[in-house]
Amino acid sequence: QQHSQQLAAAFLGDAPRGLVDDIAREAGGHPLFVQELARYAEQTRNQAHFSSALQAGELSLPRVLAHRVEALGRTARRVLELVAVAARPVSQTLLMRIEPDADAAVWQELCDQHLVRTVGAPSALLLECYHDRIRDAVLSGLSDERLQFCHRALAAAMEEAGAAEPEALVEHFRAAGELERAR
Repeated sequence: QQHSQQLAAAFLGDAPRGLVDDIAREAGGHPLFVQELARYAEQTRNQAHFSSALQAGELSLPRVLAHRVEALGRTARRVLELVAVAARPVSQTLLMRIEPDADAAVWQELCDQHLVRTVGAPSALLLECYHDRIRDAVLSGLSDERLQFCHRALAAAMEEAGAAEPEALVEHFRAAGELERAR
């Protein structure tokens, strides 16, 4: 926790000690989350509602991440939602079947913002959420309809590609409400 406090203090400069402590605690020791929370605090601390927002618990990692997701462009946000719903590394090729507007700029934006990371060989890059807390924040912001759509789209694209693990197909079709196809 001490390292997180030092990092938050370095990002914020003359911030009140309580704010530094809150950021360190909310980040759970993860430097990326210290940076995210500190950036949000710095951006909003001059706004009139800032002190009352802190009292109301607005400075929470899920809320800060939700703001970041909302700020993404439409295609980047939709790709991030698909990656979060997939719950395992998913290929760029598969994602492009669902979101044809996704291109190198979208992948780069999501990676640069530490929302997703790439895994695998350069010839077959896979995307996954950078951290489970990012995945959780994205999923909590999805409506039931959007969640079902993402599951259905992932399952259909996997099935069409012919390279899906049967367990993944069952999971996505079941979550999409398509129990017959899941069977």
